[in-house]
Amino acid sequence: MSEETSEQQADVWKAKFEASQQDLAAMQEVNQQLSEKVTQVIESSVSKEFHQARLQEMEEKIRAAESGVRASVDKLRRQADEAAREREALVVKFASAEQRILEAQKAAKQADATAREAQKERDAAVARQKLLAGEKDRLASQAEQKCVQVANLEKELLSLREASGSADVRVKWAQNKLREEQEAHRESAKRLEEAQRQIRQLAQDRDQLRQGQDSQTAAVKEAEQLRRQLAEAGAELRQARERLKLAEAERICQEEAASRGRESLAKATEECVRLKQRLRHLSELEEQLGQARRLADDLKRQLDEANGVCKDQQAELELLRSKESELLEFTQKMSDKNAGLQAENLTLLNQQSADRARWESLEQEARSLREANARLQEQVESLTGQQSEELHSLQERLAQRAKIAEDLAVQLEDERNEAKTQRRKHTALVKDLMRQLASAKKKLDSRDGIKEVSRASSNSSLEVTTGAGAAAPASAVGEAGQPASAQSQEANQPVAKAYATSGVCTGAGANSAPRASNGPSPAADDASSIGDLGPSFDIKVVEPDRQALIEKIVRLQRDRSRRTEKIDFLNEHVRQLTEELQKKHRLLQHYILREESGSIAPEAFDVNKANLSRKGGIMASLHTTQISDKALTLEFSLEINKKMQSVLEDALLKNITLKENISTLGDEIARLSTENYRLTSLVGGREATKTATATEAGLSWRCHRLSGFLTFK
Repeated sequence: MSEETSEQQADVWKAKFEASQQDLAAMQEVNQQLSEKVTQVIESSVSKEFHQARLQEMEEKIRAAESGVRASVDKLRRQADEAAREREALVVKFASAEQRILEAQKAAKQADATAREAQKERDAAVARQKLLAGEKDRLASQAEQKCVQVANLEKELLSLREASGSADVRVKWAQNKLREEQEAHRESAKRLEEAQRQIRQLAQDRDQLRQGQDSQTAAVKEAEQLRRQLAEAGAELRQARERLKLAEAERICQEEAASRGRESLAKATEECVRLKQRLRHLSELEEQLGQARRLADDLKRQLDEANGVCKDQQAELELLRSKESELLEFTQKMSDKNAGLQAENLTLLNQQSADRARWESLEQEARSLREANARLQEQVESLTGQQSEELHSLQERLAQRAKIAEDLAVQLEDERNEAKTQRRKHTALVKDLMRQLASAKKKLDSRDGIKEVSRASSNSSLEVTTGAGAAAPASAVGEAGQPASAQSQEANQPVAKAYATSGVCTGAGANSAPRASNGPSPAADDASSIGDLGPSFDIKVVEPDRQALIEKIVRLQRDRSRRTEKIDFLNEHVRQLTEELQKKHRLLQHYILREESGSIAPEAFDVNKANLSRKGGIMASLHTTQISDKALTLEFSLEINKKMQSVLEDALLKNITLKENISTLGDEIARLSTENYRLTSLVGGREATKTATATEAGLSWRCHRLSGFLTFK
């Protein structure tokens, strides 16, 4: 074991010696590089002194050139200032002459302008008078247009409010969605940072593991080599012992060499520090040299600029000299022109005096025009006042007419209410009469002995009263839609007939019956004939006739009141049903127009389409988006489209014809209804009434079915 440890120590010392030799070689190379840099710096310092001397010479030349340029520039500036002063003096003289000319022209133009303004004011007054007449009509038309625009704007405002409400809802939804997306983005960013941190941690762990694995593999390899060497070391152990002695001697020598190397290394480090300081000083010198070069470049550029400025000033001086000659020529011309202008000034003064006289005349004319304008304005104001008064009077008349219309409407409502009250009064009278007739019937039931003559006369009177009583319900049925005043007049007729028939029973009412009714009737004639025969019969003979008449009147009055109430109820019910039908029709029409084509189709239509698409063929290609039959070409598709369009046109034509036929049928129904009413009013009988009622009911039922069919179509 001691031999093995000694061998390992020998190997370690050998490795350390080799490393120290390598370090010494590297230090020698660094020392050589530093010495080369020092030589370069020394050479550059020599060139720097040469450049500094040259730079000083260039600075002296630049200063001399700048002084010369400044002197020439000052001289040129003085010459330019003198030329500018002379030019300004000439310009002032010329400007004064032009100012006098312009003042004269301005006075003449002002005179012409005042004359033109007066003429314009006169024309404007005439045009204003013409425009005022058309302004009234235009304002009226604008008012009507504004009313229409206000209505349209109100509709647009409603639509815009609805659109803004929907837009607010969409904006709120988008804001909520954006808030959710932002929160999700923040969470995802946090997760991303956490994942990146974990990735960096894993990468560090991976690097550490790789380093540990590399060290382990190297250790394993070294162990294997050691095992192999250990197998060989047994054979070479003796040789190693001999070499150990030699190695000890070498180790001592190497330690001495290492001590010498350390001393040389310390010296080299000191030399390196010294060279670094020198290198730092040289770098500072290089920076100063660069600044000097930049300064020389700036001075050279300034010199070039000064030379350029000098050349420009020389060119400007030549230009000023040429302008001076031109100004001299211009002054000569100005003097000549000044003489001509003085002559023109004299002529202008003469013309100014003439213009002044003309201006005075124009001013007088303008004054007269102003007076005429004032008179015209007064006339216009008077006309506008008259028109406003007329408009006010028309408005008052319109208000009076509106008030009269309101009063008439109130009177009409009062008349209707009064008619209703009269109808109620007549109904109360009829009920009172019915009570009286019922009491009379009870009295007549207690009596006996009815003869055949009284029965015959009562039968004849009953037939007459039956015809009259049946006419009243028929008329009530025909005139169910008339106003309340007509119904109240019809309600008065049975009461008058009842009083007329009551005269038959007493024998003294034969003369009062015609006065109670609107005219003579068959019942009144029969009553008068019975009244004439009254003295030849006993009073008991007339009492059964009275009882039958009372029963007939009561029955007819009940039937009539029941039918009138039923008719009123049915009319009101029909009106309500019609309104509901119209509302539903409009709602369905609006809903159907909003829906897409094919969305309201029945499910059987979709089933048929699916069956056709499964079977294939041309119809399957029509009902699907893909072509399942190769025979379906573009020409064939166009032909099918034309045929379907012709079928659609035929269906539309049939619908239009059907609508026209239904409208014709409605007109015919209206005509038959009026004719039916006329017949029922002429023919008074129960059978005629029943037939007319049945006919009208059948026609109304058919009309209702046709209208329902039309609505469905």
